[in-house]
Amino acid sequence: MTILGILISATLINNIVFTYFLGLWNTTYKEQSIQDVIILSVKVLVMIVVSNMVIFPLNVLILEPLNISYMQTLIFMLVILGLTLGLNTLLKRYQKKSTHMTPIDLTLLLSNSLILGVVLINVSTPQTFIESMVFALGSGLGFGLFIVAHTAIRIRLEAYQIPKAFKGLPITLITTGLMALAFMGLSGII
Repeated sequence: MTILGILISATLINNIVFTYFLGLWNTTYKEQSIQDVIILSVKVLVMIVVSNMVIFPLNVLILEPLNISYMQTLIFMLVILGLTLGLNTLLKRYQKKSTHMTPIDLTLLLSNSLILGVVLINVSTPQTFIESMVFALGSGLGFGLFIVAHTAIRIRLEAYQIPKAFKGLPITLITTGLMALAFMGLSGII
């Protein structure tokens, strides 16, 4: 598959949220605005790409030659946690007072499962470093697309009278399912 094909596939067709059910944790937060979600999706995109940039060579150059691939999950989690804390420290140092970021960005720490999932998928499939990076970029873009669209739909639904039985988690699951069907309709592109 070409580089563009991998990017389109990871972003739209095999969206990480709908294919592997990673990153659904963010659909339960109701107090987020579109601007907050865009900031979060950019942070998650950066973390996915940077984590993959660090972990892919670590796996190929250290873990596999030393035949300790069984330690992948633990080592990857520690690396991702370190990178997340480093990014939070860096953002706290350079953030302006006008931006509204939490001191400890809990949502970014919660997204570690999404980041770990993308990294484990990348490591388990035979591909080059460039293909791995493109898949990571596409997965981050796909998550951002999902979370921004889902938040926009949630904000729009708050203006309507939803039956009491469907409020909260049921309407969230229905919305996510309909979005998954819409994304599945794009499967004939590549």
